[in-house]
Amino acid sequence: MGIFDSNTVTLEQDDFGTFKDPQTGVSQTIRRFTWKNGNGVSVQVINYGATVIAINLPDKNGKVDDITLGYDSLDVGDFPLYRLT
Repeated sequence: MGIFDSNTVTLEQDDFGTFKDPQTGVSQTIRRFTWKNGNGVSVQVINYGATVIAINLPDKNGKVDDITLGYDSLDVGDFPLYRLT
């Protein structure tokens, strides 16, 4: 059985942060969607430019780690400016 094989995949949603459009001044909640399977694999995507923010995979010893490079929050000054998806 490989790490992507699993009978159960779950989907969770939560709030990731708030984005205030600099042009309109309108704030909108950014949602995070997390898919998980029973083998420790998970993927997180936010609805801010359909951005993948995390891909967590177990190594050969079972230790799960995030293999993506990027931001953990919207609270960084140089977060790329995308439109909400």
